[in-house]
Amino acid sequence: MNSRFGPVQLYAMADVFEKRLATAHKSLSDKFGDRINVPKERQFVGFDAYKKAIDCLGPNDVAMATSFAYVEPSTWSTP
Repeated sequence: MNSRFGPVQLYAMADVFEKRLATAHKSLSDKFGDRINVPKERQFVGFDAYKKAIDCLGPNDVAMATSFAYVEPSTWSTP
């Protein structure tokens, strides 16, 4: 979580499911330590959670929307 412009910090998180959010937060905190700055008030749950996470960002912050890959490339066929 570093860039050539300086350290990167995770500031907010969102997920549809609370358990998945908690698991991801713990995993990231264990791996990246103090670069995960996401207290409970910036952990959002629900279908509109992404909007709440984006709303708490500042003008020069970056939002990343990520998801699980539901289709494995090995199952794709080529014409």
